[in-house]
This record gives sequence, structure tokens and C-alpha cells, in this order.
Amino acid sequence: MPDTEKKPIDLSVSRERINQIDHDLRALFLERMDIAADVADYKRSVGMAVLDPAREQAVLDRLCDGLDRPYAEAVTDLWKQIFEISRGYQHHLLARDTCPQAAALRAEIATQKPLAAHATVACQGVRGAYAHHAAEALFANPEVSFFSDWQAVTDAVLDGRCTYGVLPIENSTRGSVSAVYELLRSRRVHIVRGCRLAIRHALLGLPGTSLSEIREVRSHEQALGQCAGWLDTRPALARVTAPNTAMAAEAVALAGRRDLAAIASPDCAELYGLDVLVNDVTDCGFNYTRFVCIAREPSVTPDADKLSLIVTLPHRSGSLAALLSRFAARGLNLTKLESSPIPGRDFEFMFCIDLDAPVPEELPGLLNDIGDQVESLTVLGLYHEQK
Repeated sequence: MPDTEKKPIDLSVSRERINQIDHDLRALFLERMDIAADVADYKRSVGMAVLDPAREQAVLDRLCDGLDRPYAEAVTDLWKQIFEISRGYQHHLLARDTCPQAAALRAEIATQKPLAAHATVACQGVRGAYAHHAAEALFANPEVSFFSDWQAVTDAVLDGRCTYGVLPIENSTRGSVSAVYELLRSRRVHIVRGCRLAIRHALLGLPGTSLSEIREVRSHEQALGQCAGWLDTRPALARVTAPNTAMAAEAVALAGRRDLAAIASPDCAELYGLDVLVNDVTDCGFNYTRFVCIAREPSVTPDADKLSLIVTLPHRSGSLAALLSRFAARGLNLTKLESSPIPGRDFEFMFCIDLDAPVPEELPGLLNDIGDQVESLTVLGLYHEQK
């Protein structure tokens, strides 16, 4: 009777074969890169764009012809990576900025300068607002003007009434401030500095008021959310939103009602003649808000080491993975990647991206790499964020 038992696989033999194939693939890949250099020379001579989607698709169709689905998908994934590497190499060889944002950023890096030590700064709210504290952290002696809302802050910067504006962009417990991101995108102001501010909320009331007398609590919706756990243990307290935490404190002082309290910075107690009824009502002890300083024109300071972008991607499979591969290929660390709905578009999203940029001079090359992978690219700013 014939022996039908399957012989065991010799792993060492398989690995040796793979090693030989890898060696052959490396030689062929390097040869392909040399030819890509010739292609780059031709594209330079005729002013041709690096990306040629029709050519790439034709190559994929040819390579996948006759393959079963699992192999076709694997070949497609591999060659898309090869295409991206080839395009990046061609951008490098062309030594020109094929992306307008890359050229603009290169010029800003070349003319970097520090921010003004003393400046006019726009903030939302009134004295004692957290944005006010952020402005004082960002500038030695700012001349602060207060405005009713975040759009008014950007308007003041754009029309020249204030040199800078300060806006909250993200909280460690409540996430990104979507409305501010949309203002940055649509109003085309530029981030030139950032800071992280520890947020410590207190419950403030009229002097001599006891906690048992309070029936209504006012604050900004973000602050109410950051104190939701404490408020949930007191369901009898009505929650009323205010434009700003400091404005809520001011309203309590002006109203003169002993049943009314505000959640705001403890500093607001002294500013508006209130008492601290409860010293810390924040749910999470680690509660920080990132603020950004905006300007009408972009400006890169010598200590800039953080890049913020907004991109929209083609609505097709793998577009986000392809984008992320370019960051990975350059060894860049993304500290934020978040999708946000695009107003007025049906379930389409933009991506807000922050990344560490220890070598700013390499960033224009990155923008060239990703410029042909995105539908739109907005550089919010290259800046330093104070910790």
C-alpha cells in the first residue's frame, strides 16, 4: 500500500527560498527606482505632474488580470505602496514644490521670527475667562480685548483690530472643539502658537450663600460637561448654558440671586466679588484645555515643532491608509487624527491632524508627498505649543 502520509514541511528550506526571492525582489526594486528617476527627468522636461492615476490603474489592471481575488487584492495593496514610494522619490528628485502649500511653508520656515512680546490679543468672554488666562500664559503683558463669541475673535484678527486671537481647540476630557476647527478652516486664520492650560472649575455664588440654597447653575456647555458627574449627584440643580465661564460668574454677581451659582475659574470669585462654594467640581483631576494663538498671516517661530493640518480625502477605499503610510515612511509621529463632518456635505468628513515636527525643514517635502493624495489640504500652522 502506498504511503500517503504528507511529509512535514522543512521550515529552513522555505525560509531559504524566501531569502533568495527577497534578494531578487530587492534587485528588481532598485532597478525600478532607477527607471523612476528617468521618468522624473522626463516629467521635469515637459512639466508633467508626478501623479498619473490612469497609468497607475492600467498597471494594476494588467498585474491583476487572471488572478484569484485574494492574490489580486494582495498584489493591489503591494503595488499601491510601490506607487507611493515611487512618487515620493520622484518628488525628491524633482527638488521642486509641486504643492502650493509646500512652497508657502518653505518660505515661512526661511523667514522665521519670534512673536511680539507685547501684543493686542482678542479673547472670547470677559476678565477671568480661561482664554484670558491662556493669553497671559502666551504673552508677557498682553493688551486683551474681549468679544462675545469665537467668530468675533477671528473677525477682530482678520480686520486688524487685534494682532492675535486666542481660541480653545481641544479639551483632555471633552475632546475637540469642532466649531473652532471649522472657523480655522473657513476663515483662513493661522495658528502661530499654542499652550496647554490646567482647568480647575469651582462653584461660585454670592457672598454668604450656602450650597443648599442653590437651585440653578450656569456655565459654558463644555464646563458643564466637564462637571457632569458632580452635577448628576445633585439632580435638583438646573443647568443653564452661558457663552463663557467668566460671563456666567459675572451674571451671577449682577443678578444678586442667592439661588444662582456659576461654574468658573476660582479667580473669578475675586474678580466679581463672589464666594467659592465648592472648590473643585471637575470630574477628572487631569483636565487640560489646549488653546491656540491665531494671526491673520502665517508665521513660524524658531522653536516651532508642531504641525496642524486639515485634509479631505477622495471617497474611495484605502485613501486614509495611503495618506498615513506617507507619515509613517518619514518616521513622523501623529499626535492627533480625528474626523469631523464637513458642513453642507452629505456624510463627508475632514480629518484634523497634528504631528510632531522636530525638523521643520522636512515638512514641505511631506506636503509634496501627500498633496496628490488629498482632495484639499489646509495648513493651520507650524508652531510651538507651550506645555
